[in-house]
Amino acid sequence: MSLGKVLLRPTRRGRTEPEAAARAAFRLSGGPDAAADARERLAALGEPLPPPMEAKVLLLLTELVTNAVRHGGAGDGQPVAVTVEQWPELLRVSVSDPGHGFEWRPPDPRRPPAEGGYGLVLVDRIARCWGIEPGGDSTTVWFELPRD
Repeated sequence: MSLGKVLLRPTRRGRTEPEAAARAAFRLSGGPDAAADARERLAALGEPLPPPMEAKVLLLLTELVTNAVRHGGAGDGQPVAVTVEQWPELLRVSVSDPGHGFEWRPPDPRRPPAEGGYGLVLVDRIARCWGIEPGGDSTTVWFELPRD
């Protein structure tokens, strides 16, 4: 089942994907500083991205980590895991939290949210594709961007 570019059942299950050319992962402590920590850790990974792509990655990473803290049960001290995978033409970022999953529906444009509520709208509009992978005791949200 899919909704726009959102893959509710990831296509990567059940098929073999090529190994990522580069893969890095790190864990953060959830809480108010988690998004800033994620941006710093991403920058410290080493390989610089072209400026337009870097801006998109940092924005979308911030949105996903913020959602993990606000809605995914990653309060103070709860873990947030970030994985970055790169192929020659593609970058995928995944954020996992201790939440139990959710179903995303685009907000009704006639009734804008009172506060916030646009993080996944940004992900949906900017990412080439993205998805939600609920697990037994965690949820992973990921996005992909073409390499510029």
